Amino acid sequence: MLAEKHGIDARVVLTDKFPNAQAAERARAEGAQYLERSVDALQVPADLRGMRTLFNALHHFRPDEARAVLEDAQARGVPFAAFETVRRTPPAILSMLLVPLLVLLFTPMVKPLTPLRLLLTYVVPVAPLIIFWDGLVSALRTHQPDELRRMTEALAREGYTWEVGEAKAPGKAAITYVLGRPTR
Repeated sequence: MLAEKHGIDARVVLTDKFPNAQAAERARAEGAQYLERSVDALQVPADLRGMRTLFNALHHFRPDEARAVLEDAQARGVPFAAFETVRRTPPAILSMLLVPLLVLLFTPMVKPLTPLRLLLTYVVPVAPLIIFWDGLVSALRTHQPDELRRMTEALAREGYTWEVGEAKAPGKAAITYVLGRPTR
């Protein structure tokens, strides 16, 4: 797809610590490769080379683990990019209070709409509570840009550069990013 649209010869290889066969099929249908073996971001196999990316995943790692993920990419001299839309700010945390209501409102639009989904959303409303809890914990665990800067500054060495920042578009939430790249 990148080659067709932009003339870029790149391959997308998706990995997961807990691979999902259905997700693998969808990825292949879109032209991406999905490895159906477990890949732990803390112990990336040597045969996986190339740029590493994490989308809304860095907050799943404790600070020491996040630093280890960054450090390994740098040590192996591969480009790295992580993007987080989740934020640890009072408005973001307070917005999680709306999640149960949104789950109740939007569940009828989720396909497939199964009897079990209806039961766990409306009769025994554990789904709204679990999704709320997941969002709240994610917001509380998200690494702030200044924390990420301290992590990358501690890793600073010649031959590799780090950039931490926030991308903002008018009317949109900011996205925190960490970019690393070899300079030679």
